[in-house]
Amino acid sequence: NMENFRACTNRGLCYRMVQNYNRALDDFTHSLELNDRQEECYYSRALTYYDLHDFTKGLADCKRALQVKPEFVPAKHLMRIIKSKLFQ
Repeated sequence: NMENFRACTNRGLCYRMVQNYNRALDDFTHSLELNDRQEECYYSRALTYYDLHDFTKGLADCKRALQVKPEFVPAKHLMRIIKSKLFQ
């Protein structure tokens, strides 16, 4: 349900802030299993992959965020940054 989705997403954001990236990824992934139509959760997971230098997975999540909401500017911006890392 939406309450569990929000709780997992918020906990994931907290884990990311304290650089506990693996737990953050677990929570974002669980949130997306509950509701896969949330562009901000894909974006948060993409940022976490970026933090871990896993640019391929980060790019994939940016693309998923943009499939949900094509005008989502933060994902477009992060996608440009990740592409520059992948293709430098």
